[in-house]
Amino acid sequence: MAIPGYPTKANHWLCYLRRVFGWAREHDHVTTNPAVGIKQVREKGDHRMATVDVFRRVQAYAKECSMRGARAKGALPPYLWAAMEQAYQARLRGIEVLTLTDAHTDGEVLRTNRRKGSRDNLVRKGAETEEAIAMLRARRASIWEKNAGVIPIRAEGRYLFVSEDGERLTEDGWQTAWERMMRNAVKDGILSHDERFGLHSLKHRGVTDNSKGDKKEASGHKTDAMLHVYDHSLPVVNDESSHGSGGNLGAWRNEDFKVKAP
Repeated sequence: MAIPGYPTKANHWLCYLRRVFGWAREHDHVTTNPAVGIKQVREKGDHRMATVDVFRRVQAYAKECSMRGARAKGALPPYLWAAMEQAYQARLRGIEVLTLTDAHTDGEVLRTNRRKGSRDNLVRKGAETEEAIAMLRARRASIWEKNAGVIPIRAEGRYLFVSEDGERLTEDGWQTAWERMMRNAVKDGILSHDERFGLHSLKHRGVTDNSKGDKKEASGHKTDAMLHVYDHSLPVVNDESSHGSGGNLGAWRNEDFKVKAP
């Protein structure tokens, strides 16, 4: 598993096998645990950040597929393209997108609900974000009306991302839909297998592309070290001559190291 390029998957299986054989040994089904002593594969951090072109191409594909009808071939749920927009524009993790409610999105700004110690902030909504939120609310209202269920009174209980039964969309349900979209996109030539990406990578893309104000404030990170994990932009710097002292410095060096005759 590790050699073809799946070190994380290989380590997960190694951990699983250790547990299975450990349980079997405790219950006298085996005499040894063959998974003990095997070293884990070294994992290399890979954010797999999509280029802007690939991201927008896949999003447009997801949007087009969502208009085919629920039972049509290749149809996709419309919340996929909307989630991509919010993850990018507000620089949110996947779970932060899926748990957005009316309490976070009412008004002119989107209030984030960041995890892992990051600071929340208020994100001014652009036209794309407004379109995504409006679509999610219209879809949710249609599902709730169809199911004739109880609509939560509190804004905190009205999730934007819901499944067909009207309840909050689960992480498993999301992953199933996302993987289906990626498989179909590769099959239809929208992107290559190597260009596949996850929703979390769009936070990387959003932080990297942010050029207005303080990136750390926009991303919610408390330290520069955490910001650098997500910011993959390359700084533009001047060469030495642009400072106006390159010529004098060069002359000083030539004179200083000139070999003098005895």
